[in-house]
Amino acid sequence: MGGPRDPLLFQHLHIKHMASKKTWKFPKIPVGFFILYGILELALHYLDLSNWPQGKQIMGVAALLALYFGIIRITAFVFLDYFVGSKKAIAIPVITRDLILFIVYIIVVMIVLRQKLNIDVTSLIATSAILTAIIGLALQETLSNLFSGLALNVEKPYKVGDWVAFDKYRGQVKSMSWRSTKLLTPENESIFIPNNLISKSHIVNFSDPSTLIISGFIIGLEYRTAPNRVRNTIFECLRNHPDVISDREMEVRLIDFADSSIKYEVRYWIDIHDDYESADRIKSEIMTQLWYKFRRSDIKVPFPIRVQTQLKESSHEEILEKTRNVLEKVELLAPLKTSERELLAQNVTVLDFAEGEEIVQQGASGTSMYVIGEGECTVIVRGASRLSKTVATLSDGDFFGEMSLMTGAERSATVVAKTDCLLYEIRKNDMLKVLEANPNISTTLSELLAKREAERGKILSEAESSYPTEKPPSANQILQKIRTFFRLR
Repeated sequence: MGGPRDPLLFQHLHIKHMASKKTWKFPKIPVGFFILYGILELALHYLDLSNWPQGKQIMGVAALLALYFGIIRITAFVFLDYFVGSKKAIAIPVITRDLILFIVYIIVVMIVLRQKLNIDVTSLIATSAILTAIIGLALQETLSNLFSGLALNVEKPYKVGDWVAFDKYRGQVKSMSWRSTKLLTPENESIFIPNNLISKSHIVNFSDPSTLIISGFIIGLEYRTAPNRVRNTIFECLRNHPDVISDREMEVRLIDFADSSIKYEVRYWIDIHDDYESADRIKSEIMTQLWYKFRRSDIKVPFPIRVQTQLKESSHEEILEKTRNVLEKVELLAPLKTSERELLAQNVTVLDFAEGEEIVQQGASGTSMYVIGEGECTVIVRGASRLSKTVATLSDGDFFGEMSLMTGAERSATVVAKTDCLLYEIRKNDMLKVLEANPNISTTLSELLAKREAERGKILSEAESSYPTEKPPSANQILQKIRTFFRLR
């Protein structure tokens, strides 16, 4: 059962979801180019530049370049952003888009300068080797990031939206540029990592080939517990967790006989969707539920042998006294003599349940009854409409499952631990000892059960109209079921 979500985590995911929404905007830079073109054309027409012919020629070339640049940007926007990006739903990295525009710009500049000013740009570049070397040294780091970004764009080890790890950095890829890759970390912090640093790192992509990943942990358990029993207990816990993919293979491997414990490796599949941090949350929930299951199943996580520990635990007499006090408050057990309640107290089983754990399930078989010593439980009923509805909340001193204990009837409702709970389980064999010691008590118990069944039926019919209404059994009918179930004369 998944625990309640952390509100900060929910807020974090909401921010990421809002940030990932794309809006269709008209590009601002082409508008700027066209405005610059208009300003230069107006200056050429209305300003007297007869005394400065070179300036007039340069302004004419600048105006022409502004016009061409604007047309190029409009064309790139319509084709790359709108048609390919929006209509075809193909994500084009920023670095690829900028590289295409840069190459086209250079070609247009070379053509315009050659035609309007008769300048051969290629010859200028060839005769400026020293200047080129100086610029290259000055921009060495920038060029390294540029070519690293191009290499990453060609290889495509990750894309925008993927969850990745670069050495010590981990997060979701939000954008890729000439210089760096932007990550949004699980702590909702933006990190800009230089491309040349990424190209030298080990890249781990958690979203490729899919968001389905194998998660797990290693746990050490005591030697006296059989490995197959450990496996069955862990598998049961994994199958009950809603975020573990049940149709994928789960594994519990015995990996080592250590000094103080047997080591087991637990592996299971989950879907991280757009939140890789959910893997840690799911792991925590599974390990928490395993603690309660191990405690109920008397499977211990041992202390290291070399460590001396002194634990102050409740003595057997203290536990027994507490059990007596709990059973004295149970209405159903009130007719029992002190000696008979003492017999139950000596044999009752004390169980811990975690918040959210299912204790009994409606329709399941059972032969025990539970008394709540600490905590709260929720009673859920599924009616004919197949819809589940909460009908009651039980707390200290309340009990449930009495008809299963006394007659072997199926569980009439699902009971879930609303908080961490300490329950006292009374089993069929425990009650059999009481009935054998005092057979006449079954008559009194049947009357109390009949009264409780009538009250329960009324509560269920009021809470859920689709719940099948049946005439509650009489005390005599319940008595016959008790005698048959316990084989009493």
